[in-house]
Amino acid sequence: MSDASIIAPGTTYFGPSNTIDTTNYKKTSLEGQPHILPDQDLSFVLRSGAKVYAVAARNVSGITLMPGLAVRWQAAYRFRRFDGYSDTLGGAVGGIIDPNLTAGVRHGDICLIYVHGPCLVRVPLTAAGFNSSGSGVAWVKGGTIVDGDILMAQTGVLTGNTVSGTTADGGGHLCAWNATGGMTCTLTESTSVGPSMIINKVGRVMSALTTAETTQSQRVLVSLEWLPMP
Repeated sequence: MSDASIIAPGTTYFGPSNTIDTTNYKKTSLEGQPHILPDQDLSFVLRSGAKVYAVAARNVSGITLMPGLAVRWQAAYRFRRFDGYSDTLGGAVGGIIDPNLTAGVRHGDICLIYVHGPCLVRVPLTAAGFNSSGSGVAWVKGGTIVDGDILMAQTGVLTGNTVSGTTADGGGHLCAWNATGGMTCTLTESTSVGPSMIINKVGRVMSALTTAETTQSQRVLVSLEWLPMP
């Protein structure tokens, strides 16, 4: 059995209803297994001849996490376990939860985390989200997300697995980097995140969205280019 057939896109190892022993994890041998996948849309129709690279990893956040959102690796379990959404502006991102999932990935279950190649990711939930929670910071781009924009982790305001809202964005979302402002940032700034952003770039946008397109179902196609490979 090939790695790709163990956990297929759109599925998790234990599925939506099988019992998961969260006190004694089973199938730890699957954690960290690399997968090379075809580039497909959410209907599993080939989008291009490109390859997508993913890694099988376990959700240890304590809650169900949703598809198309960015996660962070658990300390000492890089490429094997993730313990929540990325929620620090400009911080490191582990990868994107399999965008093909429909019900998310339960605590203790194993799913694919996309780390390289074309991937549909969720957009900010509000128009203000396009400016991130760091609105007004020189290295955060305002306005629309357009082809070629470089994305970074956005500040997470909401808790749990919330992926909809009207006043703030939850963890796991990405916002666009203002390259000009970012290059002029200095380490003396109070947040000191501008330089970190240069290191923690996530990917480059391959499509476009406007601030009016900020619903839970909206996705933007991103080429995950800078995430570390397992």
